[in-house]
Amino acid sequence: MSVIVTATCISGIKYAGGWQRLELFAYDQLLHWTERSPLVPPDQPDDRILIVGISETDIQRYGWPLSDETVADLIETIQDHQPRVVGLDLYRSGPQLPGQSALAEQLAADNLVAVRSVGNAPSGGDEVPAPASIPPERIGFNDLVVDPDGVLRRSLLYVGPARGGQYSFALGIVQRYFPNLDISATADGLMLGNQPIPVLQSGDGGYQTIDTRGYQQLLHYRHRSEPAQIISAQEILENRFQPEWIRDKIVLIGSVAPSLKDQFYTPYSAEQKLDFTQAGVVIHAHIISQLLAVAEGQP
Repeated sequence: MSVIVTATCISGIKYAGGWQRLELFAYDQLLHWTERSPLVPPDQPDDRILIVGISETDIQRYGWPLSDETVADLIETIQDHQPRVVGLDLYRSGPQLPGQSALAEQLAADNLVAVRSVGNAPSGGDEVPAPASIPPERIGFNDLVVDPDGVLRRSLLYVGPARGGQYSFALGIVQRYFPNLDISATADGLMLGNQPIPVLQSGDGGYQTIDTRGYQQLLHYRHRSEPAQIISAQEILENRFQPEWIRDKIVLIGSVAPSLKDQFYTPYSAEQKLDFTQAGVVIHAHIISQLLAVAEGQP
């Protein structure tokens, strides 16, 4: 009888979320062990992606928010070197003069994906629209989902009904990268071509009490600090880069400056001596890299 009572109590605690923090800690430790294990080849930065990170030095030089003119010059310089996709992870819901018409011209490019915020649970926050001139198929939400302990372990890929929902920024970029890839949502998860992404459910892994609305997956961090090469906005605007860094690549533009507070704790933060957090645009690079691997049928 005591065994039954004990088992029932443990099950009840787990169902109520009492073990969630401990199980998530164990999950984090598994990631650390996997990264250090000589049996598991380390991930290298994804050479299909370049991050143009707006740094503290860029902000001091060009101001914040960046003017439409500066963003237009940034995109134009990148487009001159033939990227496959440009992802603009900056909110541009209103003009930042000067340069409004120049930016509108750059935003018209068919290979550019812009961001909005859906502003609802499970990510929280306020809704922020994308520029009105950009069609819906080139807009993705950039909302990120943080666990109760403040760590980002999940990615939100799709919200809304199976038909007529909204893609995430990362999913929209992957669709542009693979233009013939059919992406569909079902009750069980997402399909990238013939590759499934199961929906994360409450009770999966270490989770018992999470908000599971939307289509979420566990996030695979490709590399603990940088999933891809990062260069500054100034380096782009001053042409201090190699053309092959951009040609046929995914180029993401976003802030990496800590003062802008778009920073997130990861499962690796507790072990870091420096760089305890990662910028939102860097997190999106992790998600994109993971989705590219799924679309290509990689384990």
